[in-house]
Amino acid sequence: MTANDSNRIDFIDFAKGLCILLVVYFHAAAFVSVSSGMDAMLGSFRMPLYFFLSGLFFKPYEGFRGFLIRKTNKLLIPFAFFYLTTSVILPYIFWKFLGHTINTVVGIESLWAFINLETFPNVPIWFLWCLFLLNLFFYGLYLLSSKTRHPLRMLSLLCLDAGLIGFSCLFFHVNLYAFIDEALEAMPFFCCGYLLRQYSIQAPAGIFNILKSNPERKGRYMTESIIGIALLAAYTYLMTSFQTENYFLRLWIRYSCGIGGTLMVIFIARLLKRLPLISYFGRYSIMILCTHVLLIQIVVMLCGKFLPASAANLWVIMPLVMLPYLLLIPLMKRVIPWFTAQKDLIKLPPNR
Repeated sequence: MTANDSNRIDFIDFAKGLCILLVVYFHAAAFVSVSSGMDAMLGSFRMPLYFFLSGLFFKPYEGFRGFLIRKTNKLLIPFAFFYLTTSVILPYIFWKFLGHTINTVVGIESLWAFINLETFPNVPIWFLWCLFLLNLFFYGLYLLSSKTRHPLRMLSLLCLDAGLIGFSCLFFHVNLYAFIDEALEAMPFFCCGYLLRQYSIQAPAGIFNILKSNPERKGRYMTESIIGIALLAAYTYLMTSFQTENYFLRLWIRYSCGIGGTLMVIFIARLLKRLPLISYFGRYSIMILCTHVLLIQIVVMLCGKFLPASAANLWVIMPLVMLPYLLLIPLMKRVIPWFTAQKDLIKLPPNR
């Protein structure tokens, strides 16, 4: 592995760490009913950043079979494991033996509640299912566009069309079930990540050539980009105060602020490269994503019992939620590596 490869992994892990901290912050704030003036802007690029980073490393591999096995190991198996344990089995145990309901549906119907109801106790794992669908959709569009004269242009157009379909369904409350509309709506963010990688590989220099070391121009390009993108994010955030039910304004806000905020985080991560704790959380962000809501509930309950009400705030809850992962992550790596995307449960076929 080269130094450039190492730098690239470092700053991607750092960006993922920032992203998972935003996710945990959002859910912790919801549990203690805390909001700030920055919530709308941060929320506009919190999940787009994850989709963007996933698209950054999209590969067709050796064919659809290998691609499907990889995505099943990395996304579908973790989703299935945490869905069954936290949204089917545990709610049933609480309901059957304790008489306490933590789910809208218990029993056999809870197995498919994420399809028709799109709701379950461990809400954040929807992202794994949604990303699995998105990868399949994108793979199909990738194959379709590869047969055209200008594949990247056609792929961009197809992904934009898919995004508009998904956004329109969400805006006009047309439910496609099983988070298909959310997957389609996120397609432009995923595609932007993929396109950035392609242009970074091809471009000899420039602000979007972030995957290669360019020390002479990096500082100037990155500083200007961060300032410009931060202004864009702030501008689109201010726009949310006006005519938010306007379709085209909401469309502009969604994608401009989502992509702008995402690039801002990417450029900041590229400049700083890594901060040990945040980068560590980013490397194992899937474990935090799948378990943090349960941990938040435990921490909030303990804070309510043993701390004064004034102490049960985000400044107390966030460290109490994140620091246990210094022990939980190694434990999950050792005990359930196949269900946290650390080891492959389904083996890849041998190369021919």
